[in-house]
Amino acid sequence: QLIVHSSTANGSNSYFMHPLQSPLLLHAVYRFVREFVLRYVDTDPALYADETVAAAAQAFHAFHGTELNVVLDVVLSCTAQLITYMPLESELITAAAQTLIALSASKNNARLAYVVSHESVGNIAQYVTSTSSSASGSSGGNNNSNNSGCRLNAVGLVAMYESLGMVFVRAGHEAYFTHLCGSVYALVEGKAEVLNRNLFQKVICSLCGLAKCVAGQDRTLYGLFDAVWPVLRASIRQYVDADDILKQYLLLLRLYAEHQLTRLPSASCLALYQTSFEVLNIYQRRFSLLEQRSEAADEEAVLFRNESCLHVLELLNHLSSKDFSFTEDCAESSNATFEAEVAQVLLCGLQVILPILSTENLRSFPITAERFFSFLAFMASSYVVDIARWLNNLPGNEGSRLLQEIMHRLHCGA
Repeated sequence: QLIVHSSTANGSNSYFMHPLQSPLLLHAVYRFVREFVLRYVDTDPALYADETVAAAAQAFHAFHGTELNVVLDVVLSCTAQLITYMPLESELITAAAQTLIALSASKNNARLAYVVSHESVGNIAQYVTSTSSSASGSSGGNNNSNNSGCRLNAVGLVAMYESLGMVFVRAGHEAYFTHLCGSVYALVEGKAEVLNRNLFQKVICSLCGLAKCVAGQDRTLYGLFDAVWPVLRASIRQYVDADDILKQYLLLLRLYAEHQLTRLPSASCLALYQTSFEVLNIYQRRFSLLEQRSEAADEEAVLFRNESCLHVLELLNHLSSKDFSFTEDCAESSNATFEAEVAQVLLCGLQVILPILSTENLRSFPITAERFFSFLAFMASSYVVDIARWLNNLPGNEGSRLLQEIMHRLHCGA
């Protein structure tokens, strides 16, 4: 009743958002529904073993069937409408997506089937995958929501692709998940040239959401990423000066490595490491250009450096966690090739971050410092020979200077 009004037409109930609805109120309602479902509807019965709350637990666990379906109808109908009418309300869209994930985090097959087959979920998927989207956050000039295609910004696209992917994976609907991945592949299929900026951003944001989908449909997901990496690599070279795109691209690699790397087959691993190596070199060139210009001290440039540096460190820590010694689908010679590839990427990462992270940065940003020292400790313990070879091959006193920098960082960390 807070967020919708019902209308009985053709013998069935339809729910419509109240006009001039407050985004803050909607956000609070979504948070409440999400917490209620996670705490009481789908909670672990063992949490309510105490006799004092046994009666309450029994009442909450009985909240299924018709009553819950009404709540699902309202939430799903409202979500389908708000992504159309309020596409730039990033926090609200994210809250709606998280609620959709919570509704699908159930072992109740009947609930999952009800959610997946709901008309509003189909409408959400149709809107999100529409190809006329501008994924940039500034696309707010056109209010013809039904005719202009998906107008979600970058944050909204990531959230909705993740939620739809998780719902389809948990429900075991391979066809729906394949269609979702296929909608992304269709954006780059047959594209030999560089993707335009808006299309490139939509592809990256869509992949960021899908990269978080785990525990199902791996072959479809990995096939999608393997197919789009070449197009993305060709396009990112043309957007070296676009800090927002480069930062989002680094985030994509970080998320994919974080959620998928441990299960990736060898060919997909190689594609990921090659892509990471190339983008690290691009990032290094971009940072060098910023340092040479007066814009290096600009607020936006400083923000880009700090946020992107954390993405790079997260990516490097995830890439260093892959153990190729026990890869079943590789011969011993292939494993040696992988190890050489990994060493090349990680050494490149070390070269990239050393000039960026001053001692002042490490003191100011504890999370960045923790990731940096974690990566540096791994490199010092696992690739000391490679580091020594790299430093010895540098011209003049450059090797000694870099070694002193490394030791200075370690001293500051201690």
